[in-house]
Amino acid sequence: MLHLIEQQRFKSVENLWINFWSGNRSGSLTQEQMFNLVTLPEIYNTIDKMDQLFYQAAVDLLMPNVFAPLSNMKYLTAIRNFVKQIVPTYKKALEKAPAEFLKIKVTAGKAFAHRMKRYTAIHHLSDAARAVLSHPKQVETMYNEFCQIDVASIQEQAGWVCECDPLLFNSIFNAFKENLKAARELEAWAEWMEAIVDQVLAKYHDQPLHVQI
Repeated sequence: MLHLIEQQRFKSVENLWINFWSGNRSGSLTQEQMFNLVTLPEIYNTIDKMDQLFYQAAVDLLMPNVFAPLSNMKYLTAIRNFVKQIVPTYKKALEKAPAEFLKIKVTAGKAFAHRMKRYTAIHHLSDAARAVLSHPKQVETMYNEFCQIDVASIQEQAGWVCECDPLLFNSIFNAFKENLKAARELEAWAEWMEAIVDQVLAKYHDQPLHVQI
């Protein structure tokens, strides 16, 4: 399966999924037998774990570096078309499967599709940013305009929206300005932003995740 993805034979991946769950292969379990097996928690939990590993490997193959320049836009289009078909393909292949198992497969497929959509969007954004950062005049203009921003006014007007540490805010603001002045490359900007995120989220490390719905 991963070999097919590496070769960008996405249609073959879809056909393989459908063929596998049809149970029509010689010497294999029938579809009814497979669907009976996946009603067992031990079986469908193991399949779900294997799916997560498979999707992670697929991400590493398709987009090992989201900031790398991409000259072939057809590649991104092919990926988008592939991830769009994952859920419909599962629904077709597992039409007669137990509802709980279908839900597990679809949920995992949707998570992978959403992740790939985010990654392709980052690719477009990084290409656009790289194009701007490669023109010193544009970067200089951005720096001059950024220096005219009234930081105190922004903090005063936005203070009621969120409780932001003014020292941290000023630190980020000044570092951003220095990065512009130094005409940093895209990779340097990415490292800087990652460091900011790590700094802000440091106090939440090793704490249970609370999600509000």
